[in-house]
Amino acid sequence: MKDALQGDCTRYAPGIEIMSVRVTKPIIPESIRRNFEQMAEERTKVVIAIERLKVVEKEVEINIKKAISEAEKSANVSKILMKQQEIENQMYMAREKSLADTDFYR
Repeated sequence: MKDALQGDCTRYAPGIEIMSVRVTKPIIPESIRRNFEQMAEERTKVVIAIERLKVVEKEVEINIKKAISEAEKSANVSKILMKQQEIENQMYMAREKSLADTDFYR
């Protein structure tokens, strides 16, 4: 700030030298300070609410992915069990046919 003032003084009023600059802390009325604090608190609450919403959305997304994964796993297991049952049925049919043929040839 001192350099900026000195630059202006040198340009517009030669001969004036700025020795030092003193800046005092302003006194803010209580009502304005409280209003500012309330606004800052509200902003913080909004940010927290937004972050919570993001967390909830991520949890929902994760749960959906888990449910899809479980459904796919269940479907794959069902396919395997169906195939296994089909093979067992074919084996049973072949065994029964073999027994029937054996009885027929006797």
